[in-house]
Amino acid sequence: MRPARVLAAATLLCTYGMVGCAVYSFVARESLDLVFYGTLPLTVLCGLLCVVHIVLASHLAGREEAMPLCRLALGWKLLEAPYFLTNFVLWLLVSGAFLVVPGLQLGLVAVLPLAALATYLPVLSSSVYQLAAIRAAGKADVAVRKRHIVLSLLFLLDTIDAILLWRILPRAEKERKQG
Repeated sequence: MRPARVLAAATLLCTYGMVGCAVYSFVARESLDLVFYGTLPLTVLCGLLCVVHIVLASHLAGREEAMPLCRLALGWKLLEAPYFLTNFVLWLLVSGAFLVVPGLQLGLVAVLPLAALATYLPVLSSSVYQLAAIRAAGKADVAVRKRHIVLSLLFLLDTIDAILLWRILPRAEKERKQG
């Protein structure tokens, strides 16, 4: 479980680094070189860490209990909330700039899917531990509804679902042990 926590911390640093480069570039009115030379490598690193998280979570699902995995996913999702709010505001500003300047609307069509992918990577990274918790609960004969699988992959609903799982799993394990 320790490698998962270390990787989660590294991914959080990457995500906040991505936003930090963009915010500094806007606030200090630096050229956009910092956005491209700072944010792009961190986005690629975040993508690589996402792949490592998927492999590690599938490995931990068979070995760990559901609650430690659920706590990791929930804590990570709550720590990511400021990142997503800041990211949303930054993309609103960028979209406004693209819409104001004539001819840049086509650039928005090309940039927006890449931005959505870069924003979804941290969601996916934390959701794989939530899915691993659901799988571990299933292996321990704790009934978890299938809607949790779908909700854990959707933005914003994944955090709500992580809170629900965090509340449901202990009760379900207790009922299983009593019954």
